[in-house]
Amino acid sequence: MPSADTAVTEDKYLIIATRRAEEIKNREPIFKLIDDSYIGGFRFKTGGHLEKYPREDTKVFEQRKARSIYFNYLQPIVDILSGFIFRNEVKRDAVPEHLKGFLDNASKGKSLQEYMQGLCPQALMYTVGALVDSPRFEAQEVTTEAARQDAGLNPYICTYYPNQIRDFAINEDGELIWVLLDDSRPEKTNPFAKETIKTVYRLWTADFYQDFEITKGESGTVKVSAGKEFKHPIGYVPFRFISWRDVDSDMIGDSPMEDIALISKQIYNTLSLFDEMLHTGTFKTLFFPVEKKDDIGEDIIKKGLYDIAVVPYNGRLSQSPDFKGPGLGDVEAFISAIKMYIYEIFRKIGMDVDRDKSYTQSGKALGKEFQKTEALLKQGSKNMESAENWFLKTAARWMGKKEDLKVKYSNEFQESDIDIVLERLYKIFNLQLRPVKVLALKRMLSIIFPDLTEDQLNVLSQETEGAAPGWDGMNGGALGDLLNMRNDLKKTQTEVK
Repeated sequence: MPSADTAVTEDKYLIIATRRAEEIKNREPIFKLIDDSYIGGFRFKTGGHLEKYPREDTKVFEQRKARSIYFNYLQPIVDILSGFIFRNEVKRDAVPEHLKGFLDNASKGKSLQEYMQGLCPQALMYTVGALVDSPRFEAQEVTTEAARQDAGLNPYICTYYPNQIRDFAINEDGELIWVLLDDSRPEKTNPFAKETIKTVYRLWTADFYQDFEITKGESGTVKVSAGKEFKHPIGYVPFRFISWRDVDSDMIGDSPMEDIALISKQIYNTLSLFDEMLHTGTFKTLFFPVEKKDDIGEDIIKKGLYDIAVVPYNGRLSQSPDFKGPGLGDVEAFISAIKMYIYEIFRKIGMDVDRDKSYTQSGKALGKEFQKTEALLKQGSKNMESAENWFLKTAARWMGKKEDLKVKYSNEFQESDIDIVLERLYKIFNLQLRPVKVLALKRMLSIIFPDLTEDQLNVLSQETEGAAPGWDGMNGGALGDLLNMRNDLKKTQTEVK
């Protein structure tokens, strides 16, 4: 991207350093959640999405966070829906010869097709911005189209994420008046010097662009140095907001993925509580009656009895030791909650399945229920088509040509195609309940039989799940036998002591 020489510093430019669009600032938390949810893995686990219980010990919380597991529900939905937009070939037959280079290299070595395929899922998740820019050149140096091509002065697209869009203004017709973009970059050319960040904001209007370098003094004072204004030939701001849906027409669209990201976070937290319950449900606390405090050793109170925590209490209130703690039979509530969240994810994108059946619906019911999905796909296709036509038009303007081009995206999404999407998503989501069950069983088995190897645990957890697939009260089949063994073990320990 072209840069401008620093020209002058004035107080009137100080506002540039603090400008921030409220429409973007207020949505930064949900943008971050969506982004982390899509990437998943380490990014999600370190993103601050696990909620600490108010009375939970910090050490316990950190251990719970280390054990937490994130199932990525958002990424398959985004990738599958975006893939449908490009399932059929995009018609670009009408693109003139002078734009063929732009088709082949639209952004950082990617063709326009490749760029649009990458942009599509991002626009589905949240609003992104795209700037059609061109290397700066003096008119007298390039007088012909051939000379421009030989010099490599071709327009290209730059993507800007919400955190890189500082502020903007639109007129009554919804057209962009100006936009302020964050073009800051790291400075690390010297291998013997510490990396620094050069903060540069670029202002684009319908007539020119201008750079503003922002520096902070040792006392915390801010200085804004304004660069020279450079005219451009576009006639409008060469920047465009892109999303699949903008209900309020305020440039920042309302993503259908917001609710799915929130539900995914809820599932993540529920799974963590589920895992914690398995630990605390196995290692219960023994409440032991005593006549006086010294009747039980202080070391037993501090360290517990074997793997059992001990709490002494006044024996005149009760004469029998008692185990307290959540029961392992309560896992069904967690499974039911996760199922409910998954069904809600399906409904958010217009894909629902019969709660009482393990197979997808078809026929008339299928066509009726998935109208919302079809509408979402058509809306996404229309917006991607509109964005690409705008890219081509703006690239042509950089070349000194005024023409409106029409590429054509398919907006035909058959009922059978939607059914395929449902089948894939249903397998991804519904069958992920099985790993949850296996995870629970494996955790319990590792506690009941601490000497088992990892391979033995894997085999036994699979077999145990098959023996008690219904999880009815956690009492059926081999699983019930294992839990009874654990209870018998506890009783024996209590009797001996």
